[in-house]
Amino acid sequence: MDDLQLTQGHWPDSDSQVVTEGDGGLGSTITVASQKLTVVGAAISITSTSDAWVLPSEIPALATAAGGGAGGAGPGGSAQAQMLYQFS
Repeated sequence: MDDLQLTQGHWPDSDSQVVTEGDGGLGSTITVASQKLTVVGAAISITSTSDAWVLPSEIPALATAAGGGAGGAGPGGSAQAQMLYQFS
């Protein structure tokens, strides 16, 4: 189990947005393969298992841009997906 906390900005609410681990860089643009993503938030994870978070709908585009098709990673990479739940 992880304790994921948003420390700046907001969670992605549309494709092409990303939350990064650490201090953020709100408003900056990062490129993953050929996909440009706008940093809209920063978060910390107690398990340090992720560096960035996007909407599930963005994952196929990122995988395709990385050369791995809709379901996999590009050359030399490994595909990972993590489902996060919030309990209240």
